[in-house]
Amino acid sequence: MRTPKIAHLSIISLLVMLFSCQKQVVNEVVFKSHKLNFSINVENHEAIFSDSGQIKVHEGVNVLYLAPNAQISKLTIGGESPDLMLLDSTRFVKQDSELTAKIEALDPPKDALWVLFEYKRSEETTFSLEYTAIFDADVDDVKFSNQNVGREVTGTILDKGAYFSPGAFYYPRGEDGLMSFEVSATIPSNWESIADGNSNASVTSGDTKTQSWKNPYQSDGLMFMAAPFRVKHARAGEVDIYCYFFEEDTSLFETYLPATVDYVNMYSELIGPYPYKRFTVAENFFPTGYGMPAWTLLGQQVIRLPFIVMTSLGHEVLHNWWGNSIYVDYKNGNWCEGLTVYGADYRYKLKRGPASARDYRKDILKQYKSYVTKENEFPVREFEARHNAESRTIGYNKTMMIFHMIEEIIGEEAFFQAWRNVFAENKGQQVSWEKWLEAYEKTSGKDLSHIIPQWVDRIGAAKIKVVLLESEFIKGQTRIKFMVSQMSEDVYNLQIPVKFIGVDQQDGQVVLTAKEDIFEFTVFGEASAFELDPDYNLFRHLYPQEIEATVAAAMGAAEKHFWYYREGDKNALKLFGDALTEGDITPASINDTVSVGLKGNDAIFALNPTQLPQELSKQVQMDETSVTINGESFPRADHTFILSSDEEETAAKMLVVMSDDLGSLPRIGQLIPHYGKYSYLVFKGARNVAKGQWPALTSPLRIEL
Repeated sequence: MRTPKIAHLSIISLLVMLFSCQKQVVNEVVFKSHKLNFSINVENHEAIFSDSGQIKVHEGVNVLYLAPNAQISKLTIGGESPDLMLLDSTRFVKQDSELTAKIEALDPPKDALWVLFEYKRSEETTFSLEYTAIFDADVDDVKFSNQNVGREVTGTILDKGAYFSPGAFYYPRGEDGLMSFEVSATIPSNWESIADGNSNASVTSGDTKTQSWKNPYQSDGLMFMAAPFRVKHARAGEVDIYCYFFEEDTSLFETYLPATVDYVNMYSELIGPYPYKRFTVAENFFPTGYGMPAWTLLGQQVIRLPFIVMTSLGHEVLHNWWGNSIYVDYKNGNWCEGLTVYGADYRYKLKRGPASARDYRKDILKQYKSYVTKENEFPVREFEARHNAESRTIGYNKTMMIFHMIEEIIGEEAFFQAWRNVFAENKGQQVSWEKWLEAYEKTSGKDLSHIIPQWVDRIGAAKIKVVLLESEFIKGQTRIKFMVSQMSEDVYNLQIPVKFIGVDQQDGQVVLTAKEDIFEFTVFGEASAFELDPDYNLFRHLYPQEIEATVAAAMGAAEKHFWYYREGDKNALKLFGDALTEGDITPASINDTVSVGLKGNDAIFALNPTQLPQELSKQVQMDETSVTINGESFPRADHTFILSSDEEETAAKMLVVMSDDLGSLPRIGQLIPHYGKYSYLVFKGARNVAKGQWPALTSPLRIEL
């Protein structure tokens, strides 16, 4: 194993560098390009690297970051070989508090090796670096779901495959920014690799294979994956479409290939030509759900889920326009996930019809109610990436609703013309919220100056109330006068739809920019009622009467209590709860003393209770052999029923689990977060066979005349 350069520093050289660090500012280098070459040794979990390219260095002391166990054999900057000081968060020079403060001021990554060197002038020049590193992260306990991102693997080399993300520091990093990447990897001959951008070459020699990749655009990082894949190919016009799957999942080729072709064609027509020469759907040997330039990496369990092709796959394809060729200006907020949800997940609902789109918007508002509290809320501007349910709700869902409200104001044609303009004018560049609002104003001619201050820069949602002042039916017309108030602390500029019931196609809208205002309408015919925002087009707080009990409401509770009613169910409940929460729960027997808080932020998960809560009994009928839900009967044998309810006595949410198939509960626990919007779920084994929602009560925003 190579010895790091630090071992060759003399005591005098080390003291000189320490003295220099005391006198000067420490700056991060800025990489402009990488030409990275490496070979993988699977048996030793090791990779041998050489990297070269352009770098911006500063006069004085510079720092770059590398894999924490990297062994550096050579570093040259502008043809010179500087002396190196190697440090990390556990190996500060304790006696030099000034040096410590200067490095910490950079907020350096804690899980990297810090490579410090001195340079005589500020310039952009060449660099070359040679090093080895070991990547042996265990992947067995990795968790990844649509709500929670658990421990993330950044780099590993195993018999199953090799995976590197920028967080592994497998290439040298400095100050964050955009740069060019080329990569060439030597891997086992029975493996295939995938990296960002387009494939340049693949050459097999004996028992190894060397493959190279290049991203035609600058980007802020480089992902890499290699494994013993089976490969199948199709085409979407001039674009090559590939699936890289493991042997046991090659039957999914016929599902994923045509669907990917359709997505690439659809978005090319909607936005502009697909920005790469190829797109690859790659399967991972541990849980992931990532989208990179020209490829997506989906975990094996995820890729097997039947609904992924109709939802997440299109989302990841769309990221090649938003996020992977048009980049996010993270310092000014991540708009990308919400826009991609709008163009993928939500757009697919729109294609199904207005009712599906309405339900999707309502589900977003329900999730906001379930997951976001005063304690965990933050502005959309501060969203960078999702880590849990509340960050997903704000960064994905609230952001999606912001774009939806913009589209409601400016219209579909102007909305998507802005998409085409932003894509055509900004490929390979970072785009901010401000750039997007400028584009929407340009295509529509509308003033959208209120959007960023009220929706992006501050927390919260609108909360509205309506009071009927007058109504009369005279001479074949209905005259209605009502007052709309904003109940939230902040005042919003709101465009509120108004639906009149009992008359045809005379719906309208009111614009509310003050704390309250009075509006008057006259419609032809005799209206029986009217309702504000009946289709949930505003990002607003829902009234309790608008919210049916859902799985998400229980999942979003801060305190979760797991109760079992039969002694033999304890272990099954433990396995179910651990899978559901991705944690370590403690089941409690109903025969013990159990208590639940009365603050309304608790949830009870009850396995096989002796009787159903009163509210559930109105929806569900059970006997010894069957369960009937909304008139549909299912056998109890081999089935599991997930039933959501509210427990009025304790003000808690409740999820009742009735199961005669305890062996399937761990897998069902993993699946339940994917079904958060539903009130009830029915599984046969671990396969979902039915799902639905309880009816909600009438909204207080509906006024009978």
